[in-house]
Amino acid sequence: MGLHHAAVKDVTVGVNAITKSITVASPYNPDFTQRARGIGGRWDAGGRVWTFPPIREAEVRDLCMSVYGTCNGAPAQTREMLEASLAQHLAAIVAIQQQLNKLDGKDGEEVE
Repeated sequence: MGLHHAAVKDVTVGVNAITKSITVASPYNPDFTQRARGIGGRWDAGGRVWTFPPIREAEVRDLCMSVYGTCNGAPAQTREMLEASLAQHLAAIVAIQQQLNKLDGKDGEEVE
């Protein structure tokens, strides 16, 4: 599946104030349709939205990100963005470990 998305701007996830169900307004996509049904989604033709049980909100948001690359205007993170973030966090961890080693008198030891 991968992160190959068409340019989609309007994928909105909300909560129906009356039924408390999760709603999704999005362009038609056969992959979304199939996967939405797999997590309890139902098409509401009158409202022109998909509805889901409230307990499925996280899965619904993940589905929107996976299929459309966006959810309420937030772009999906690309692999490159995630790898860059990981590298920054690892560098910070190494720096902290080096400082702790200095405090413990273990200056110059390898960080595992």
